[in-house]
Amino acid sequence: MAKKKKKEEHECETAGGLRWLITYADMITLLLGVFIILVGSSAITESKYDAMTRSFSRVFSLFPGAEETGTMPGKGGETFPQKKGAQPEAPEVAYKKQIATAYKEPFTLEKVKNIQTRKGFIFRIPDTLLFAGGSDQLLSSSFDELNKIAKFIERQQNKIKIEGHTDATPINTEEFPSNWELSIARADSVRQYFFDKAMTRMTPEEFEVYRKRFSVSGFAQFKPASDNPLSSENRRVDVIIVSQSKAIIQKKILSE
Repeated sequence: MAKKKKKEEHECETAGGLRWLITYADMITLLLGVFIILVGSSAITESKYDAMTRSFSRVFSLFPGAEETGTMPGKGGETFPQKKGAQPEAPEVAYKKQIATAYKEPFTLEKVKNIQTRKGFIFRIPDTLLFAGGSDQLLSSSFDELNKIAKFIERQQNKIKIEGHTDATPINTEEFPSNWELSIARADSVRQYFFDKAMTRMTPEEFEVYRKRFSVSGFAQFKPASDNPLSSENRRVDVIIVSQSKAIIQKKILSE
């Protein structure tokens, strides 16, 4: 009986004595992780650092208002600017700033409205600038404004949507049996103007790529800009520089 008791005590002491290995193994694993992070961050770029901090803040922040602090060493001992602010900038917000900064030829606001939305950047052109009543033929007085838009979108890589809209006043002519036909024809007239201008400034190969970015739609009176279905605000052509998707923007950030 004494032998058995002594054997049990010896086994317990051995098991307890080896428990330090668990703590030691955890410490070694953590140290390995630290070294991997240090090696990986030695050649990190500012854009990758921004993406990494946004990812960590989403995972580890307990509150929406958590502040990012600290600096990240760059080449030659430089540090990236300290990042403040709770939420990382949404991709669509960054895109809107990019468009606003890139646009160097401001319009007369009484003629063309510049609108930033989640789906993209919109040039809203009233029909009175573009067309005579019930017509889809562009007025020569609109060419200066349209040429400014044309030059701008030629410098962008995004897809372009051109949407025609009318008010609820019915139309029934031989050329336009309804507002559907009129809205589509007006949008296509603007598209054709852009193409004509691009062909004078681009090589055939460049123009082939350029024209594939366009789509044309007509919505008649069914997407009004005003609550009043007869308002003149509804008669317009919207030229939309389509916002890139969140996934595309993030992919570009991480590939820099």
